[in-house]
Amino acid sequence: MHWINSDEGQNVYADTGFYHLPVIPDAKIPEGAPDLSKLKVAETDNVWASEHRNEIVDKFEREIESEDDASDQ
Repeated sequence: MHWINSDEGQNVYADTGFYHLPVIPDAKIPEGAPDLSKLKVAETDNVWASEHRNEIVDKFEREIESEDDASDQ
C-alpha cells in the first residue's frame, strides 16, 4: 500500500502505459490519459445517497438489472 501510493508507485502507471490516473498530484500522467480538468462530471451528494441506499439499490434491481429487460444485443 505504501509503495503504490508513493511517487515511484504512481509513476509506474505512466511508465507502463497503463491508463489509471495517479492519486498523487506530482506523479506523471500516462501519455494519452484524459485531462480531468476538461471533463464534465456529475455532482454527487454522498450523504443523501447513503441515506437512500436501499431505495437506489431497489430501483437499480427493478429497472436496470431485471432479467426481463436484459438483452445480449
